[in-house]
Amino acid sequence: MSAYFANKEIVFKSVATLPCKMGSEEERRHLEEICQYVRVHLKKNFLSSFYFGSPTLIVAFDSKHALTRYEAVSLVRENPTKSIDDADLDNVISQAIWKSYEDGRRLAMEQLKLPEAEILFADTNVYDVIIDGKKIINPIEHTGKHIDIYLSQTFVERNFYARIVAALSQSVKAIAPIEGGVAATHLLGRIHENSNFVFAKVMEERTDLFLRTAGKSSKTAFYDYFTWGSKGFFASFGKQLTVTPQVARRVLSQFVRGEISPSIHQKLKGVLKEETIVLLRGLRHASEENKSNTIFLDMPEFAGLPPEEIFPKMIQVIDSPAITNFFGFNIKSHARVDFITIASLLEFHFLPGENILNHLAKRRMRWLLPEAK
Repeated sequence: MSAYFANKEIVFKSVATLPCKMGSEEERRHLEEICQYVRVHLKKNFLSSFYFGSPTLIVAFDSKHALTRYEAVSLVRENPTKSIDDADLDNVISQAIWKSYEDGRRLAMEQLKLPEAEILFADTNVYDVIIDGKKIINPIEHTGKHIDIYLSQTFVERNFYARIVAALSQSVKAIAPIEGGVAATHLLGRIHENSNFVFAKVMEERTDLFLRTAGKSSKTAFYDYFTWGSKGFFASFGKQLTVTPQVARRVLSQFVRGEISPSIHQKLKGVLKEETIVLLRGLRHASEENKSNTIFLDMPEFAGLPPEEIFPKMIQVIDSPAITNFFGFNIKSHARVDFITIASLLEFHFLPGENILNHLAKRRMRWLLPEAK
């Protein structure tokens, strides 16, 4: 996928799906194939066309290989009537990112199931500073007691990330890592700013859950997963219809588009509700934990399904083109668009850039970031 932000176009050149685990030599070779595919794509379709220079490569990891957290860190100033100067701001940013780093490192070890030595702190960004409830662009010369720093941090599996960097760093200007599901959740939070919600990504063998909490203690992060996936769903759905999983996919597509008779429609509706009971149970549990009334479901096969046709009102199926249009972007693709890929790219577009806050954050953490190695 390529993006040209000047005219807000996102172009899917082609799509390749390959395993990218690191458990065996065969899986490592698959990873090398992915990197080779990217190198060829950059040379053939990107660098030789509209972009004169090295691009930034955005790598959206799954939740087994990376952890990204967006959160607000609250601090209290000892001298609230004193105007904030450069030294004060440096100290505040330092306190916030180190406080978040300590929590993030511990959670990364739990989520990635790795010891500390095998986890790499890969990126950090400061988005907003709020002083006594007011958002401040540049805190210098402001006064106040309560400061909230809204930031993100990303941790990755060290060896996995190192292989990607070694294979691709010569072809790109920079590599921007992010946990894809969290990026998608944060992007949805830009639309639903004041809402707590759950984002659920259905994959072949499991469904990953991400929580977004709004308000002063805003947080966006991976929550949990359960073993319900599209592969088992279509196998079971096909068995109910006495057809293959491939045919079951086509039947579901016709159902979603309303291309079947009313009698068959009612029969399939009952079968689909039965086959998604486990999915709904897992989604509802996450929703109750987050005190949320909304669940965003990313299962492309159900995209376009009329509201409340199968799922209860609280579940909204992700519509990627509608979301990208909300942000003023146009997608050009002949294939189905992956929402997490799109969301990761848009989150990169919305990064705060090299402002004074980010400059201070990256300077404080420079000895931990990959660029410093």
